[in-house]
Amino acid sequence: MKRSGDRLLWAAAISGLLPGAVILAAAIGRGAVFFQHTPIRDLRALPMHSAVHLVGVVTYADGPGNRFWMEDETGAALIP
Repeated sequence: MKRSGDRLLWAAAISGLLPGAVILAAAIGRGAVFFQHTPIRDLRALPMHSAVHLVGVVTYADGPGNRFWMEDETGAALIP
């Protein structure tokens, strides 16, 4: 009986994800842009306190110092 219940939960989870996946695939297929990100190389040219969206990899986190280093294909930056 437990196995049958697990299958029902699995089917419900998949059916809930399917519509979202279809919508996402359709948007990507049409070339939709979900966000515009700022390359790290462009950060110095921006005014202080500008809003940015960074996409990259955190290469080191300094917990006690409340800062981290982030890297993308254009460079690396210390993020306080």
